[in-house]
Amino acid sequence: MLQRGQTKEGLQVVKAVSDRYDGRARKGPYINMSTCSTGDGTGSPFGDDECGKYYARTLSSWSLLTAM
Repeated sequence: MLQRGQTKEGLQVVKAVSDRYDGRARKGPYINMSTCSTGDGTGSPFGDDECGKYYARTLSSWSLLTAM
């Protein structure tokens, strides 16, 4: 959207995605202290949903810089 000139709509999507990772520590019976947040999760508010060396959300955020 940003690359097509739909700046307002694109930034709304960015905000919606960002709001999912709002920095609140997660608590509950589904949280475990594993090293990977896939599945039941670690409760880390800054953890990505994948495991591995390259996180898709982290890498995709760079496209925002080039789109603006």
